[in-house]
Amino acid sequence: MTKVIGACGCICSECRMFEKECMGCYSIEGKACWLHEVGLDICDFYECSVIDRKLRHCGECEEIPCERFWKNKNPKWTEEQHREIVESRVALLKELASSKDYSIKLIDNEELKSNITDSVLRQLPDWFGIEEAIIEYVDKVKETVFYVAFDDDRPIGLLSLKFNNKCTSEIYVMGILKEYHNKGIGKKLVERAVSYSLENGYKFLMVKTLGETHPDKNYKKTREFYGKVGFYPIEEIKEIWGEHNPCLLMVRSL
Repeated sequence: MTKVIGACGCICSECRMFEKECMGCYSIEGKACWLHEVGLDICDFYECSVIDRKLRHCGECEEIPCERFWKNKNPKWTEEQHREIVESRVALLKELASSKDYSIKLIDNEELKSNITDSVLRQLPDWFGIEEAIIEYVDKVKETVFYVAFDDDRPIGLLSLKFNNKCTSEIYVMGILKEYHNKGIGKKLVERAVSYSLENGYKFLMVKTLGETHPDKNYKKTREFYGKVGFYPIEEIKEIWGEHNPCLLMVRSL
């Protein structure tokens, strides 16, 4: 029998209820039959990871193992037994999280480039909330080298690469659906941009993002991401996007 693992790392297929009253927590949307014993309507692990955070399971959460793992202790277990069980569940979940391989594809079709850009950016209003900017991106990505990250057949992220001169390539626009953040997808997209730039003789890869003097918390995370993948801040310029949207130039040497 195929092993069925729940959102919390418990092996559902080893439960005595499996295939009798339940096919695993995903099939019943976290509403296990035993929840009334602990005063819950839905499993708190399932609710937090799958419903609230839009993850596949707790292994995709940066906070694992959170306090929830430690406080949910079977009174029949010793502290040592509980620790070992939590550690084994966490290890299993992390293995599951790392086993998902999102594909990155180079797209040449101009109409497809535009359609994917329109779809992805409109699902990221915290980063791309200006209609005129979206329309411009949708049009101009046609002329760029265009990489797309897929979850099966679903486009979940993109990176558009343009070229400013014989020495410098630039990430024109990049976006990843919020529920797919912190899964290494952005790093893979940047690696593709770096590889393409190196293969074609470019010396620097640059990107423009919202400057540090702007209080936006989402772009703070964006700047931190670029820093982690090798970019350094060069200069903040207010003349590019206007006084209220300072533009930070960041560069990575290739």
